Amino acid sequence: MIDIETIKDNVSNLSKKLPSLNIDSIFLEQDGKLDKVFYNEECLHELRSCSKLLVAMAIGIAIQKGMITLDTLIYSSIKDIVDIRNENIFKKLDIKEFKWNNFGKYCPGSTGLYLKHSDFHKIGKLLLNNGRYNNIQVIPKNWINEMCSLQLETPSAFKSERVFPKDGVGYYTFISTNDYIFRDGADGQYIIINKDKNILITIMSREKEMKNVTEILRNVI
Repeated sequence: MIDIETIKDNVSNLSKKLPSLNIDSIFLEQDGKLDKVFYNEECLHELRSCSKLLVAMAIGIAIQKGMITLDTLIYSSIKDIVDIRNENIFKKLDIKEFKWNNFGKYCPGSTGLYLKHSDFHKIGKLLLNNGRYNNIQVIPKNWINEMCSLQLETPSAFKSERVFPKDGVGYYTFISTNDYIFRDGADGQYIIINKDKNILITIMSREKEMKNVTEILRNVI
């Protein structure tokens, strides 16, 4: 089990050593028990590249519905993806307040999504629980398994000194060592799961040095 007090101590110690460590909030869920650290109020926070998870999940639903295939040009189906995101994901997760900036006439998908941390955590629960939320199968189980499985090894991206070195990629996820899977976004947004240990960690930050954020989990996970 991850000791939440150790994480707090790590944050305190690192804050004294590092030039900056701008962490807004941490959610740690183990075996269904949720702890919230540095969490004061609900406000919309930009997810940056963590937005890609919603695109991948919407694509999985679209494939199940027979609307597209993996070979389909996704941009031709972008309206369908947006509709699926709203009706089949956000509505089922009871996500009512969000913002997703358009670039011109289109939603970029890869960035621009703003969510509250509690809603961001729900996206992580879909990954951890094989696409289920509150006993509803929101995303096809087999698609979540594909998202969280190694699709391509990336030896050039592997950095052994990192807390979560990147062994390779799934579908918009990173596969790390010791059965950890994560998605990160610029300025230190993280969804981290370990299915075998039933652990979900979500972090929202304003930290340019992203490696500083995961340092709070060193010798903890």
